[in-house]
Amino acid sequence: MLALLCAGSISFARRVRWIEGDTPLWCQPWRKIMIYLNLPIRRLVTGAILLATWGTVTPTPGEGGTTVDQKQGCFDEGGNRIVRTTFPDGTNGVVNGINYANMGCFVSFVPRPIVVTPAKASVEWNSPVQASVIRRTAPSSPTTPTTVGVSPSSIDEDFRGFVQVMIDGLANGESVRLEKFQVNNTTGAIDANAVLEQSLLLTDGVSNTIGGVANINVPADTTAADGTIVAQLPFLDSSVPTTVGEYVFRFSSPTGAFTALTARFTVTNVPDAQDITGQVTANAVPVPNAYVVLLDTHGGLNDFIAGTITDATGHYTFGAAPGQYDMVPIHRGFVGAFGRGVEQTLAAGEHKVVNLTMEAGTRTISGQVRDSNTNAGLPAVQVKFTTDSGKFTVDYTDANGNFSTSVTPDKWTVELPSPAVSQLGYVAPVASVAVDTSGGNASNVTLSAAKATTLLYGRVADSSNAPLAGLDLVAIDEKFRFNAFAVTDGSGNYVIAISSGVWAVDASGGALETRQDLAPLPRKLYTAEGQATNVDFATSNASAQLSGALRDNNGAGISDITYQALRDNGRFVRFGTQADGSFSAGLSAGTWFIRPLPDSVAHADLIFVGPLPITLTDGQNLTGVTLDAVQPTHHVNVTVLDQNGTPRPRIQLALGYALNNQVYVSFAYTDEHGVASLPAYDHAWGLAGDPENLAANGFREFAVQTVTVAGGDVNIVVTLEPLPPTGNTLVNLSTRGTVQTGDDVMIGGFIIPGLAPKRVIVRAIGPSLANFGVAGALSDTTLTLFNASGTQIGFNDDWMNSPDPQAIINTSLAPTNVKESAILVSLAPGTYTAKVAGAGSLTGVALIELYDLESLSSSRLVNISTRGRVNQGENVLIAGYIVGGYSTERLVIRGIGPSLTQLGVSGALSDPVLQLYNGQGTVIASNDDWRDTQEQELIDTTIPPSNNLESAIVINLQPGNYTAVMSGFKGATGVGLAEVYNITRN
Repeated sequence: MLALLCAGSISFARRVRWIEGDTPLWCQPWRKIMIYLNLPIRRLVTGAILLATWGTVTPTPGEGGTTVDQKQGCFDEGGNRIVRTTFPDGTNGVVNGINYANMGCFVSFVPRPIVVTPAKASVEWNSPVQASVIRRTAPSSPTTPTTVGVSPSSIDEDFRGFVQVMIDGLANGESVRLEKFQVNNTTGAIDANAVLEQSLLLTDGVSNTIGGVANINVPADTTAADGTIVAQLPFLDSSVPTTVGEYVFRFSSPTGAFTALTARFTVTNVPDAQDITGQVTANAVPVPNAYVVLLDTHGGLNDFIAGTITDATGHYTFGAAPGQYDMVPIHRGFVGAFGRGVEQTLAAGEHKVVNLTMEAGTRTISGQVRDSNTNAGLPAVQVKFTTDSGKFTVDYTDANGNFSTSVTPDKWTVELPSPAVSQLGYVAPVASVAVDTSGGNASNVTLSAAKATTLLYGRVADSSNAPLAGLDLVAIDEKFRFNAFAVTDGSGNYVIAISSGVWAVDASGGALETRQDLAPLPRKLYTAEGQATNVDFATSNASAQLSGALRDNNGAGISDITYQALRDNGRFVRFGTQADGSFSAGLSAGTWFIRPLPDSVAHADLIFVGPLPITLTDGQNLTGVTLDAVQPTHHVNVTVLDQNGTPRPRIQLALGYALNNQVYVSFAYTDEHGVASLPAYDHAWGLAGDPENLAANGFREFAVQTVTVAGGDVNIVVTLEPLPPTGNTLVNLSTRGTVQTGDDVMIGGFIIPGLAPKRVIVRAIGPSLANFGVAGALSDTTLTLFNASGTQIGFNDDWMNSPDPQAIINTSLAPTNVKESAILVSLAPGTYTAKVAGAGSLTGVALIELYDLESLSSSRLVNISTRGRVNQGENVLIAGYIVGGYSTERLVIRGIGPSLTQLGVSGALSDPVLQLYNGQGTVIASNDDWRDTQEQELIDTTIPPSNNLESAIVINLQPGNYTAVMSGFKGATGVGLAEVYNITRN
């Protein structure tokens, strides 16, 4: 019987798909069966006989049986997991020592009892219309390998959503390495030509959440620790995941607990009425298994439209909508190029043939992508290699994060795209690495990514609140060191994983390219480690069309230049020029300023004119608009050096002057030799650097230099000065309040952002306050320090009993009374809490203090807060702040009370009042209810209080000492929280 079952196949009225490899499960050592039973039939399963009968199938007499309602670890057609119910006979699925709880499954929308007959290990599906029976002999003891599945196992290139992967039969809490390979063969073999595109470590029962919000960019188990991992892989945009081809998912044990299992996965092409076909060759030899990327060059934006893989003879096919496209071939060992005569216009119904050529690599660039904190290599991460002349290739890191990529002799820029590391929960560096392979191979190239510790999440909708799907959202931190990436899903939702600090968000793609403009995005979003911040965005629909062309002084159209239309209210739209220089953009009514984006024009040897003011009215299109550019006659060649005389690559420079309300400007980046060649003609020009680009590279902005061009090129040298250590910071927090017992101790919180550790001293002052006339001072303090997870990382009773009292003395901040407490510590970026209590449950007035001992370091305190009891008279909550540095700081000071109740704080202050004093004791600002005075300013900061009765002040402060006094309205008392946020962008 077993031989018969392994020999043949028969079609049947319902599709059944096994997802544990190609060999029928009953012909393998087995532990569990995972079956899809779905309607209608579209595929025949090879190697199975299904015995179909009408009516009900019952157990063989004498064998016994256990009826099961539903089974664990199965999925219906929609990818929904079917949860096992109880066994009516109370055996919990164990019969004769064998666990049958997960042996079979069925679609959840048609109830079917399942009968298990243990003597023959048969599973029978019964329904009113059909019964399908599979029989096989179970071994005496189950083997270790488990069952795996992918749903759907085949998608087309237009698929947008999530692909579900599952592995069952694990030990609770067990980890699995999930790898996705592009194989492009019909056997599913992971051979030497396979490309590792994704590598994830999944752990049973471990989700990927920050601040209670799931990071959907990083797949993780969506179920409890039950021996089954179910994870969702995002396929939300048209990029590498939707490249047409054959793939294999491999599930393996990091500890070797089981033999690796695989599951096939396919991405298919969507036929269209028009297409582009061709062959990829190198030196007239076909290149099989090459990626070919189709880019929409409409407007010079180079948006990824589709990807495919060449067959054994190097041929490819794209179905696409009519439009303007570029095709780029990619293959290990070869180099492709943008715009190498392959930019094509595809007409409706056209079948175009475009052959592509590649160059064989004769040099290598090798290095590693690693975690910026641990230096651990990051696997299966895409690395991009480009040259100024348009040469291009990509590669993936291996299991250890290493790469070795074939290139041609040239000057290469090596970059780490943010989508490449977002799937691992990292943020990518903005800075690239310049490499010159003209003289030989390049090695030891390091690209470091920072671990994401916080989330931004929300929804993007249009003016009618309809969701906008497929928008690319990019977040960049305030220092332009890191960037992160996300795509809105079908409901317009997004999640961006970032590190703590200050970030800005930008958007592109989708409807923004055609009919909408984005509402002003918050230019500063303040995030703390371990928190998730909700930010929703809105767009306005375009009500007028702007069209025209970009032309040079000879009347020639200029292609591939991206412009930004910036409105007077902060909205913006990006558009680009086509092959003939023409452009078209949908905008809303209002005044717009049209200007080229520096990154887009830095490669163009042209001088651009702008910004051009445009006023639009609803329903009235503006056509025939000409954007101007000028061909240069000379160049200003600038060599950029640092303070040590080392050439600095990737520094953005601008050369410009103003005449008759017009600005004439050219842009360029320095190459690996630190040289930039800026287009010019005879005139007096101003030379400047981009402040944000300079800051991202660690340099301060230099003064504009006058350069006169008269009859020839000009060569100059610019020496950059490093940024001073961050001096604008909150260097001290001290809050005085009443310390009681239980929840009424005094609690201070602070945030250290960035990447560098910070050395601080935290003090709890009590008895010495009596020397300053404070009545009821706490006679003996204790101090406890906690990290963001609530783990105690420091404790002190009397500061002289600390591990190194001399180190505290050396700070010049030792308490003056031995009964006071202090903790001196270096803290990694993160969120921390300090609690002050009385020794032996003593109560009284105390002072909690935090001093930043490295106020000139790259990391700074951006938020410090204190929770304590607010009483009357002198026993209100008094918070002192020292603003250090050399220029104005912008702060938000908040008095929080009633919203603490939602956090479980009993006796919260019902209505707080804030007063802010300067160092001379003068009141410089006050507030009762935050909406009364600075409502919009506070909303714009993104951190207004959540309760209208709470208080807040947003203010610019010069360096100095300040005191915030928090009291209750009309003498009210209770627990309050005094907070200060530094929202200054340096």
